[in-house]
Amino acid sequence: MTREVVTLAYRAPELLFEAIFYGGSVDTWAVGCMFGELMLRHPLFPGTSALDQLAKIFNVLGTPSAANWPNHDVLPACIEFEARAPLRLQDIFSSASGDALDLLRGLLTLDPRRRISAADALKHPYFSAAPAPTKPAQLPRPEGK
Repeated sequence: MTREVVTLAYRAPELLFEAIFYGGSVDTWAVGCMFGELMLRHPLFPGTSALDQLAKIFNVLGTPSAANWPNHDVLPACIEFEARAPLRLQDIFSSASGDALDLLRGLLTLDPRRRISAADALKHPYFSAAPAPTKPAQLPRPEGK
C-alpha cells in the first residue's frame, strides 16, 4: 500500500500523515472532495504539497484532536497544527441543501473510522430527496441532424 494513492487535492488526511494501513474510507474522502468541488466549481482543498494540503483541510474542517480523531497523533508523519475550529459548511456552500451538507460532513470526517462508508453514503437521504431525472424526450437536442 502507498500513501500516494490519489491526486493530492483528494488525498485523505490519514494518507497525508503517512498511515501505513488504510481502507476504503480514503475513497469516500476523495468522493467528498469531488462532491465539494462540484458544488463550488473549483477544488475544495487545492494544496500544493502534503503540508499545504493538510493546512487547507484543517482551515475548513478544524484541526484534529483527541475528540474528533482519537490517536491521529500516532501516525508516522503527524505534526500538530495551530488549533482551529471548523468553519460552518453552510457558509462555504451557501446554496447547498441540508441533506447535501450532511452527506458532505459524513464524507469529509477527519477520523477515517467515523467517516461514512460508501454503502451508507448511497443510502443517504440526499439521493432520495433529489429531483427526479429529466425524461429523455424533454432533454435539449443539438440543432441540425
